[in-house]
Amino acid sequence: MQQQVFVVFYADLTTVRLIRVFQSEQRAQAYVKMLQKAPFDHEAAEGYRYQMVPLN
Repeated sequence: MQQQVFVVFYADLTTVRLIRVFQSEQRAQAYVKMLQKAPFDHEAAEGYRYQMVPLN
């Protein structure tokens, strides 16, 4: 069985920042939506994303 995680990160032209890792895709989606509604200072809302990463 292949294991996978969902990595939430922020990326723009000069920065890539890992924010959090989830085992559930739904949790990662919800976290990204929350960040997009209230982004950190000096970060664009569209820079928040998540991606599935296989562990095996």
